[in-house]
Amino acid sequence: SVAERGGPVRPHTRPGAGLYFWHIFAGSPADTFGLSAPGWLVQVDDEELLSIDRLLEVIHSGSFRGREWLRFRTMDSEGRPTVRALQPDPVFWPTVELARGAA
Repeated sequence: SVAERGGPVRPHTRPGAGLYFWHIFAGSPADTFGLSAPGWLVQVDDEELLSIDRLLEVIHSGSFRGREWLRFRTMDSEGRPTVRALQPDPVFWPTVELARGAA
């Protein structure tokens, strides 16, 4: 999206350099704690998340399970970093993975 506007291509906008998000659901922890869309999620706590596979690996490892707060590092389309602390809400906003199985 940055390149389409004629701006420079930032490292975090390249494939494998962050997870692009374009929408934040109202009432979600991301909304409650002020994350802004669109942007790129590049790190949660000390875990760099440069691909969806890495995010799934970290979630499946259980390293975020039971945590009261998580630190999210994001980048906007101009390359400005933002760090926010989010409090997960597993009751109303559980982590769910939808996968297509062999039918």
